[in-house]
Amino acid sequence: MKIIAMIPGRIGSQRFKKKNFADLKGKPLMSYAINAAISSNIFDEIYVNSDDISFKKIAEDCAVNFHHRPIELGSSSTQSDDVVYEFISKIDSDIIVWVNPICPLMTGMVLRRCVEKFIQNDYDSAVTGRNHSAHAACNDDPINYNVSEKFAKTQDLNPIFVFSYSAMMWKSKEFLNHFKKNKSAFLFKKIGHIEVDFFSSLTVKYKEDLDIIDSLFNNVYLK
Repeated sequence: MKIIAMIPGRIGSQRFKKKNFADLKGKPLMSYAINAAISSNIFDEIYVNSDDISFKKIAEDCAVNFHHRPIELGSSSTQSDDVVYEFISKIDSDIIVWVNPICPLMTGMVLRRCVEKFIQNDYDSAVTGRNHSAHAACNDDPINYNVSEKFAKTQDLNPIFVFSYSAMMWKSKEFLNHFKKNKSAFLFKKIGHIEVDFFSSLTVKYKEDLDIIDSLFNNVYLK
């Protein structure tokens, strides 16, 4: 079984310019995801996948492969399904794991456990996230509580699984087949919702997020 890690990078980030290159403890943000993939010791190959050649240096510095995807798959309107499809079409694999480059506190051990759970449960597709026992609504409609009843205790609620996207994974052949039939294939057939810890779920979307994670490195995570 050939298991490939794919760490995507896009040069045109809108909310936080060039965030994959942002400095975190003297290293570019993306390097933490690469190092997690390396230390997990579960991947046959690891790729940085980007529309911009500037990402190649990060890959080379971390001694992993670089895949230069078409520039049209680097815009803000690009769908993740299309990025995965192009990569799977070019790189031979049985399982592809998208390791999120903006989740620097996810460790190799956590990543390995996620992949192992994917394999053990024979999932076709999976996404990481966290279960939250809290009252939730969508478009003002209750999801896990009833407004006509007494206000439920949080411990009695059905937890809501909120995606963190720390890692996502697919059986490669199943992804290709589903995409060709439906033009989409992010979550399909037997879907796994794999829970990760709080630190692993933290993502950097804004400069403020990076500041928070930097503080966690100093005061919590590395102790």
